[in-house]
Amino acid sequence: MQDFSHVLSPFRFGNVEVKNRIEFSPACTSLGSPDGYVTKEVIAYYQNIARGGAGIVTIGETPVDYHYAKRHNYMLNISDEKITVGLCYLVEAVQRYGAKISIELCHGGGENYPEAIAPSAIVPKTEILLAKAAGRKIPKVIEMTQDMIDDVINSFANAAERCLQAGMEMIMLHGGHGHLFSQFLSPLFNKRVDAYGGSLENRARFAIELLTEIRNRVGNKLAIEYRISANERIPGGMEEEGTIEFVKMIQDKIDLLHVSSGALSTPESSQYMIQPTYMPHCHNVHYAERFKKELNIPIATVGSISDMKSAESIVAEGKADIIVMARAILADPEIVNKTRRGNNIEVRPCLRCNLCSRLTRDCLPIRCAVNPVIGRETEYANIQPAGTRKKIVVVGGVGVQRQAGRLQIDGARGQTRHRLGLAQRGHQQGDHDGDDRDDDQQLDQRKTTPTRTRIGRRKGITV
Repeated sequence: MQDFSHVLSPFRFGNVEVKNRIEFSPACTSLGSPDGYVTKEVIAYYQNIARGGAGIVTIGETPVDYHYAKRHNYMLNISDEKITVGLCYLVEAVQRYGAKISIELCHGGGENYPEAIAPSAIVPKTEILLAKAAGRKIPKVIEMTQDMIDDVINSFANAAERCLQAGMEMIMLHGGHGHLFSQFLSPLFNKRVDAYGGSLENRARFAIELLTEIRNRVGNKLAIEYRISANERIPGGMEEEGTIEFVKMIQDKIDLLHVSSGALSTPESSQYMIQPTYMPHCHNVHYAERFKKELNIPIATVGSISDMKSAESIVAEGKADIIVMARAILADPEIVNKTRRGNNIEVRPCLRCNLCSRLTRDCLPIRCAVNPVIGRETEYANIQPAGTRKKIVVVGGVGVQRQAGRLQIDGARGQTRHRLGLAQRGHQQGDHDGDDRDDDQQLDQRKTTPTRTRIGRRKGITV
């Protein structure tokens, strides 16, 4: 059996100790209420993730201001003190499984509609294209005054205090992907001529002042994870050398650095944030490895790390301390528990089709192409036997049939692993030998066949 001792080992940063090195990344869900409160769907969704064994569960993109900071509808409104009670219930739901709960605090800056604030009055290319596609006006971007800067800093600090009050032990600040922090940092979007523009030291001033204010409010009672884009992948934007110099300025104020890449600002760079199926796996690990060598703080890496074998290698080789996953956990929330039990062959793989992010981008509830429970946790909390039992034929290979029936048999030992899906509801799965090779043989072929073929082998049709 493969050794996963490194990725499943505890780790400490700041005043927080996590049970393993897996963090659930802050994916948007669109499960909040229209006015931004915690719903039963939000609680069930994150509770399901925590039950699967991840050491850290991070609540997705949460704006600190529901007027200027919000990029989507149905995001949690942490600027409203009335959300605290709902956050308490959410914290309890996650912590009961031994996971630490975090939350991504963010501000979209110039990426907001219909009115936005940013370091400079520059409308990102993506927002222009979205406005044209939707047939609406291009959003107005207002260059931030000192009062506006102070208000945003205060909003982040208030949000941090609210998180602490609700029982959280850590927070994440989104300083990458073209959000407000990175708009101040990037020479492409910061054209100011005052104390917040020009040199790297000036462009870093906003982040430094904000971090200082949060520490003044909460001290070391909250661990702070700071998310950055190592390279924005935009001509004229931030690259590794400048980003490393910036992090050296803030590393004494944060506890964990979350290394990503890309930006929302242009369609060309956004693919580096959430990599589609044609891009390499473990996309940002080389950035994380370099940052870990040049900095003095723990490093988290994210970007198409889709299996626990890769996660173990990254930690064992010292390239990063924390492995951040979203889509792999959405595809199978039990990925950590199955690996810990030695059943990692049973993990349902992510296709990287990006259905999850495509839906939430349009403010629709999160869904997963291979896991029908995601976003529907309350609906499938108690799966009842069907009123009428049927015999159902699933067309496809062995992997497809097993996923539909969720009746997995170990041919060598003749042991039933677990029953879900069709079998759990009392249906009988009919025989249809689309591909009689076992799962291991099919998985081996996935490594050598074109992407389209690999995806095709994971799909099936129910007749």
